[in-house]
Amino acid sequence: EKEVINYNDFAGQLPYLQTVRTSLQKITIAAQLQYTIIFYFSGHGMLHPQTGKAFLCCMDTQKDS
Repeated sequence: EKEVINYNDFAGQLPYLQTVRTSLQKITIAAQLQYTIIFYFSGHGMLHPQTGKAFLCCMDTQKDS
């Protein structure tokens, strides 16, 4: 049994940070111990200029914030 949630520029729900975050929260709350959750992200990311920490960029990511 599997469930696939797909967010992209052409899907019913766009890949905004809050949309993705809400989905991940719902999945982790509903998950049971024997479940395996795979989060696959194909998109853009950035490195923080001071720390070098990597982060994912959603549709509404603002580079300056």
